Amino acid sequence: MEEVFCFRSGVLHVENVSVHSIFPISQEEPVYVFSKQKIISNIMKYKNELNEQSFPSTINYSMKANANPSILQMFKENGCSLTLVSGLELKLALELQFPIGDLVFNGNGKQNWEIDLAIQNEVLLNIDSVFNLQQTIAVCKQANKPARVLLRVNPDINVDVHEHVLTGKIGSKFGVDEAEFNEVVTILQNEQLLTLVGLHCHLGSTIDDVAAIAESTETVSKIFRNLKAKGFGSMKYINIGGGFGIPYRKKELETLGWKNIEESHKNKLENVFNEMSSHSDFQSIIEDFKSNKIAATQFLELTENICKMDNPQIVEKLKKSLGVRGIMPTPADLIQSIKQYIDDDVHLIIEPGRSLVGNAAILLCRALGCKQSGDKHFLVVNGSMNEVIRPSLYGAYHHIELAEPPVKGGKKIYDVVGPVCESGDFLGKNRLLSTPQDGCLLAVFDTGAYCGSMSMTYNMRRRAAEIMVDNDTVKVIRRADTYEDLMKPYRI
Repeated sequence: MEEVFCFRSGVLHVENVSVHSIFPISQEEPVYVFSKQKIISNIMKYKNELNEQSFPSTINYSMKANANPSILQMFKENGCSLTLVSGLELKLALELQFPIGDLVFNGNGKQNWEIDLAIQNEVLLNIDSVFNLQQTIAVCKQANKPARVLLRVNPDINVDVHEHVLTGKIGSKFGVDEAEFNEVVTILQNEQLLTLVGLHCHLGSTIDDVAAIAESTETVSKIFRNLKAKGFGSMKYINIGGGFGIPYRKKELETLGWKNIEESHKNKLENVFNEMSSHSDFQSIIEDFKSNKIAATQFLELTENICKMDNPQIVEKLKKSLGVRGIMPTPADLIQSIKQYIDDDVHLIIEPGRSLVGNAAILLCRALGCKQSGDKHFLVVNGSMNEVIRPSLYGAYHHIELAEPPVKGGKKIYDVVGPVCESGDFLGKNRLLSTPQDGCLLAVFDTGAYCGSMSMTYNMRRRAAEIMVDNDTVKVIRRADTYEDLMKPYRI
């Protein structure tokens, strides 16, 4: 589909709506702005590929990524179920009348009332440990009701992600590892109130390697067949979890200046530059790049223009030397990599969250001003770590661009920071950006997942409004907090 976040006459549009139209509707800033068509497109990429397979399947959107009820309703309308990690998430799913048979309640530390709510509504329950199994049995006995359960296994497979989002390796707090596995199986064999109906596994988050998910699926499938052979005849589901990443860095080169390139990449670039030492036009482009007058994207475009006839390979060499990232496998790549391990009588559950909503939103904020400290330049905006915690929490990258043309000239390398009273309050570091005028709009991209759902009210800042754009219509799907909202829980 056509890119839903695009510039027209220098102004960012979401679908067919200019960002200039957003704040008058939201009446608050900053604001999250979602594209309905992008979410639907993301869903269909999974559904179209899964519909081609011989085994049945269900897409269980990972609700923790973004629990806005309007967004959840879109998943329901498009035939998806939900995976939940708290009792209140389950309560919301029930209020929205999702079919209960496909709901999965996951979690390593469930409270008794949460387990009871799942049991009473016949939701699939993940068993995460020996104590969680014993706890579930006790709640079932007290309620005198049976439960269908999945066993979450820890396959001890490493993926190249931040340690805080690594969940399928020994040492993680999630899942049943080899040391506990036999004990859990023995208890399940002898417990009449619990029926083991499948297995679950989840390796982590922001995964860009389908081979690791395929390895995990193969491992889980072997365990599945072995358990069936041992008499667990109700086994039906293999849940491969989620964690599939999105290309956060696909536009990184647009704000990448020479100053903030890693030294190892600079050395590789210098070797390529030497190949073009006799080309006078190329030398002037290098000078502009090294003086931070142009970003890496423009440098590559100018280089391609002068080299496409006599040295067309030079741009690819430069990209490789820059360490270009951002190319991600697709949902089709993921399904193709695992399908050989899923038997036709197995019902596959897949739990994408980030890859369904992450790239479907921006945080729209406004420049408050620029300042300098030593050789460091700061661009201060009214968005903050409160709205986009991932850079501070994980060192994560979010692309940032001016959402309208600047009136001042020149580019500088900025740290884009917020007004929260923490040195760790930043949205992006070392970004080569045009100097914005005060009040200029900026967009922080890929904020649809784990941003609004992880937002907070630190410094008594109100949580942001959320807007849904559908073609040329705009709807408020969450108003911003008010002072009264923040004070309501307190008693003096």
